[in-house]
Amino acid sequence: MAAFVICALSGIALIPAFKAHAPLDSLVLLLLKNPSGLFVRSMHYWSAQGFLVLTLAHIADHFLRRSETSVRFGIWVRLVLVIPVVVAAMLSGFLLRADSAAVQALQVLRALLGFIPILGSALPRLLTGSGTDLTAIYLHHACTATLVIWLVTIEHARRIMPSSRSVWWTLPPVLLLSLLLAPGLEWRSDAVEKGPWYLVGLQEALHWLPRPQWVVWFTLAALASLVLLPRMSPHPGSLIRWSIGIAAVAYTALTVVGLVFRGDGWQWTRPGKPVRHDAGYLSLRAYSPPDLALVRTSVPLVSGRREGCLACHQRMAGFVAAHDPAAIGCAACHLGNPWTLDKALAHAGMTLTPGNLAIVAQTCGSSNCHSDVANRVRHSPMNTMSGVVPVDKYVFGESRDLDAHYDVAALKHSPADSHLRQLCASCHLGQEKLQPGPINDIDRGGGCSACHLEYEPAALAELNHRSGGQELLHHPGISVHVSNQACFGCHSRSGRIATNYGGWHETLLDEKSAHASPGWPVQFRQLADGRIFTKRPADVHADKGMTCVDCHQAGEVMGDGASHAHESDAIRIACIDCHARGATPARDFVGLDAETQSIIAMRKLNNPGRRFVVSPSGAAYTNVFLDDGGPPLTALMDSPNLLKPKPMATLCSGSTHKRLACAACHTAWAPQCFHCHTAFDRSTQGWDHLAGKFVEGSWQEQAGDYMGDPPALGVERIGTENGASQERITTFAPGMILSLEVPERDQAGSPHFLRLFAPISAHTIVSKPRDCRSCHANPAALGYGRGQLNYVVNGRTAVWRFTPAFPLRGEDGLPADAWIGFLQTSRLTTTTRKTSRPFSLEEQHRTLLVGACLQCHKETDHRLARAFADFANFRQYLSPRCSVPDWIDIPSHQP
Repeated sequence: MAAFVICALSGIALIPAFKAHAPLDSLVLLLLKNPSGLFVRSMHYWSAQGFLVLTLAHIADHFLRRSETSVRFGIWVRLVLVIPVVVAAMLSGFLLRADSAAVQALQVLRALLGFIPILGSALPRLLTGSGTDLTAIYLHHACTATLVIWLVTIEHARRIMPSSRSVWWTLPPVLLLSLLLAPGLEWRSDAVEKGPWYLVGLQEALHWLPRPQWVVWFTLAALASLVLLPRMSPHPGSLIRWSIGIAAVAYTALTVVGLVFRGDGWQWTRPGKPVRHDAGYLSLRAYSPPDLALVRTSVPLVSGRREGCLACHQRMAGFVAAHDPAAIGCAACHLGNPWTLDKALAHAGMTLTPGNLAIVAQTCGSSNCHSDVANRVRHSPMNTMSGVVPVDKYVFGESRDLDAHYDVAALKHSPADSHLRQLCASCHLGQEKLQPGPINDIDRGGGCSACHLEYEPAALAELNHRSGGQELLHHPGISVHVSNQACFGCHSRSGRIATNYGGWHETLLDEKSAHASPGWPVQFRQLADGRIFTKRPADVHADKGMTCVDCHQAGEVMGDGASHAHESDAIRIACIDCHARGATPARDFVGLDAETQSIIAMRKLNNPGRRFVVSPSGAAYTNVFLDDGGPPLTALMDSPNLLKPKPMATLCSGSTHKRLACAACHTAWAPQCFHCHTAFDRSTQGWDHLAGKFVEGSWQEQAGDYMGDPPALGVERIGTENGASQERITTFAPGMILSLEVPERDQAGSPHFLRLFAPISAHTIVSKPRDCRSCHANPAALGYGRGQLNYVVNGRTAVWRFTPAFPLRGEDGLPADAWIGFLQTSRLTTTTRKTSRPFSLEEQHRTLLVGACLQCHKETDHRLARAFADFANFRQYLSPRCSVPDWIDIPSHQP
């Protein structure tokens, strides 16, 4: 009763500050500018919590003492019926916060009230009003519930006010809690809001029960049983006691589960792991006198609510409209507490790098922002490194499945895992970025920020004086404009497609040797990590001004919601989409998916009548379109120019080379390293990128010569749009020709040797294709390695002879840079994909047969084209002067 009186008096004191028509705003203004009002609200809150706890204890005391017969039946009935009134008083106080959690709770309450028999249709409106108007709830909270509880308490306690002794025992803990822990407000919407602690068990029950009305029926049945308990005989009364007791224990267990083990999105979380980043309670600091200049400042409204951050940061510039603080505030991204003007409290729980995937559910991926995209990104190969992990484990002998699905974040500490943790894991998108700054070849990760945060010169300058206490004025841009630099950080490693694309090939030169070279600095380039690159032909698309995202779509880069074994499996575009001969499939704007429409609208490319090109995979381009039925046009991210892609040549679309991927002929060069020694050094420390610390022992890689030559060719089986599969000839590079020393396993023996080639998209496309000889008479293209391939003629037959340029390896007898033996078929696993392989002996024969003809005939010879257009019957086109390879059987009557 003492707690109830303190609660009621403090509630009366809040009446002048509280506005029922704007409940949230009035409470936020208390938090921002009125420490005394905040203290009164804190007393109101903690006295209410004390009242509820003591009431529950009093009910339990009655229940355990079996005292239902010690009071008159009418009083007992009123005592039982006041229990839901007490809960209603507490819940209505929670609803009057009108913050994000309260809004969700109100929706649930209205739905549950609708299930009450007979009264269900009218009760929600009677008790809660309608829409966002909380006047009815306020009146019931301040008047109806308060009077009912007070009258029943008076009747039960036989006194109007509590004793002074009770007040003196109750008031000090309420004051202490009010000083130390002032109740805050939830300022953002989550996928699952935690209600007040006493209803978290109800939330859990509603989550698990197939029908929510069961909660209403059980509650009504329990109240009816309690009402009738004094009139029941001992046996049914004991059964009711046990049933209610068990239900109370179960509800307590559900409450503990909901409070301790339940995270955002109904995900399980370990105890102690922070689920939210906004503080539930404020410290004593909230009562310190506020800065008078800030108190006088008008705190702006953002999306209908106050944003205290803007009292200090309202001059911040650099945003597009969608991410302007005037539209979404600061805390929507950076967390913290937007409902205080105290700097320390405002910055508590704040993050400088809101794109990190560890917190993306509270920032970019919150329920009213990009939650669908955030979920896709988590499963994308850029985050999971799916493909890299199984191949590495295969190489280390820890797995035999090259297509197994892994997540780099779940790596443990096996030799393969530690190798990945030290040398590879920094490039996955989930790598936490600890400090703000642009992505480069040293500083990677950052989740959403890795791609969508663009540091313009003013924002870069801001980084230099950030620690000086000066006012922050320039924020890096956040938009769909994704620069090549964002991709460069990770993709300048491994296949090095980012450096390849710009025409830079890695060397083994050190800084001193590079600077002393006559071509420095035009011919060479040094990255931030010290690696030296030399100039090579750039990709034709780069020369035309195209960036990575001018080709690659959002569904590829950010994931399409599916889990892919390899990054190549997520690719949905093809060269033919833009370079087709004849009609190009396209779709009207209204027929596109919502995300594609949104990106097109943001880039202002939605002209009337424009149709957007659609890949056979079903993916639509946002920047490739048809205007007035003309050829495809490509809008560039970094240029106002429109490109007109050339249709493929007639030769490409013919039947002769139908198995060839475009890259097989149009890839100018690919980075290749055909010897690598990898070993574990126990005497040094290595940096564990996942743990963020040094660990004992480090993996050391010693590379052989880097070469930038045309890639080898091989066969890859790919899926088609109709669900079938087909083989195509594409480009390969030595992924792993290496000797590997694994701890424990190789202590007593020699290093483990592997020879694996990998399919590669080098991103060095050129307009002029490689000539026929470079494939049909080139040992490196066929997988034999570099060297001399000679056609030795002896009458009507001839023999191909190969002299390798590099010595044979003792481990397998092949040249150091070879994929397969000369005119041999490998029976071993020679690729990093189950769906890839080198040329079979029959395919080698067919390829070299054409190469034999090219010894005499020019590529443009129409007789050559006619003969191999009908390959099965090529013999009828031979003349007596033709010398064919020795494996060709020519009948004696053949002219």
